Amino acid sequence: MPTMLLFSAEEADAAESWRPAPMPDDVGGGTSGRARVLVAEDDPLVRAMLERSLVELGYLVCTARHGQEALDLALGSSEPFDLVITDVRMPRMSGPELGRRLEQRWPGIPVLYVSGYDVEPSADTTHRRHSFLKKPFDPDELALRVARLLGDA
Repeated sequence: MPTMLLFSAEEADAAESWRPAPMPDDVGGGTSGRARVLVAEDDPLVRAMLERSLVELGYLVCTARHGQEALDLALGSSEPFDLVITDVRMPRMSGPELGRRLEQRWPGIPVLYVSGYDVEPSADTTHRRHSFLKKPFDPDELALRVARLLGDA
């Protein structure tokens, strides 16, 4: 039976009051041995769950509320992210558009698309360094997909 993730009222309030917290420029996959993951998700509860799950797995995580904010964070970082996890449908910029823009800047960057809809990203955004995970998903499945995209599995 899949693990259910439940959020308390305090966690929901904390997720709603989210503010961007840029990662230190000196923190990177090469210097610390920990992969840097950029999460773009417009749902505050899902964003908080993704962040918590990834941090528990040992990754360094930076979150964004939509695609444009994620793109701004990525372009403003001194080092590229090792992985991007993005919702497919978001305001301001969709996940596939974010993936295309990041791919232009960093060819081969791995992207994990997540969505509650049955529609996967278009074929031009899917290749061996991209994957799709349908919401709701099990934290173990998330861990497996992330590890595969980072080459750890």
